Amino acid sequence: MKKYYNPKTKKLEDLFENLNPVYGVRYENPLIGDKGNSVSIILEADNEDEAKIKAMKIDDFTKHISEKDFDPKYLSVFIPEGLYVIGKTEYFDGDSKL
Repeated sequence: MKKYYNPKTKKLEDLFENLNPVYGVRYENPLIGDKGNSVSIILEADNEDEAKIKAMKIDDFTKHISEKDFDPKYLSVFIPEGLYVIGKTEYFDGDSKL
């Protein structure tokens, strides 16, 4: 854990005492359109199942998913790395890994 100097207490302290668990949820359907489509969102959740449930309750996430083509096997959870914005939905038409 990283430390920083707190000028108020004049001591080295932990940078973050507790971190909230953060998960990314992605729905990636390769069968839609020419190259497929995907939508993902980063959110706080206690576990992977809760992350999926929360994501499916967010209108900005679900509006990009066709109800007639929905298949739960294309819904996945990942732990985000680097910089990210919690609650931001990203939609890709085509391959999201490009």
